Amino acid sequence: MGLGGAIVGGIIGAVFGHPFLGGAAGAILGDMVSSRNDEGQTSSGNENNSGEIPDGAVDTLQIFFMCLGKLAKSDGVVAQEEADFVKAFLKQMDLSADVRKQLVSAFNEGKNSSQPFRKLVRLFAKHANSEMKQAAMSAFCCLVASDNVISPEERQCLFEAEAELNQPGAANRFFSEFSSSGQNDNRRNTGKTSASPGALQSAYDILGVSSSASDEEIKKVWRKKVLELHPDHLQGKGLSESIIRLAEVELNKINDAYKLIQQQRGMK
Repeated sequence: MGLGGAIVGGIIGAVFGHPFLGGAAGAILGDMVSSRNDEGQTSSGNENNSGEIPDGAVDTLQIFFMCLGKLAKSDGVVAQEEADFVKAFLKQMDLSADVRKQLVSAFNEGKNSSQPFRKLVRLFAKHANSEMKQAAMSAFCCLVASDNVISPEERQCLFEAEAELNQPGAANRFFSEFSSSGQNDNRRNTGKTSASPGALQSAYDILGVSSSASDEEIKKVWRKKVLELHPDHLQGKGLSESIIRLAEVELNKINDAYKLIQQQRGMK
């Protein structure tokens, strides 16, 4: 793929990592490039070994970044956290300086565009496969979540993206997950946990393990996720504070889920 978005993609997929996101957001760039490369190789027979990406992929990326710009400005102002999120996203890409400059320009163009967000997303959808559409929806959700506030304008934009990208139910699932993150924080502060079957199953889902998994398997998965999302580890990767804060939300969820399973199983 020639792209290094796996770090950001892993965090994005983890922070709101339920099935509708699937960890695909960071892969959107690789999907674009690989699909366009495949098309180019079919027609020309030449492999792209220069680290450059085909013009068609650049065009698709530009439209995507225009969508990001329009969404970030939808409530009238681009929050610093939103700008940091886009910078971190861009920083992880193994792209030439010229392409990076084009994408920054596309983001700024999107911010100031008179075109409705829905129309820009529709244009992107024309060039996107199903995985790219799912990944774009994920990225839009995480951009909105980066400043921990969802405005009515952003909410409307996500519903529009859901429709144009053919991701039914994605927006409401994101809103529910965003709200439950706050509920998890409140539960942690009060020291109360729920032992209902639904809450327990949700804990297994958050960890990504089966309820039939052994105690040792569950502990191993939990430790791996904690290490991946630890702030010291992420800071060493050069990620922005806004991305690290998002990862901390997920880390709290992971720890809450493990604690609940631990209590119900009598694990030590």
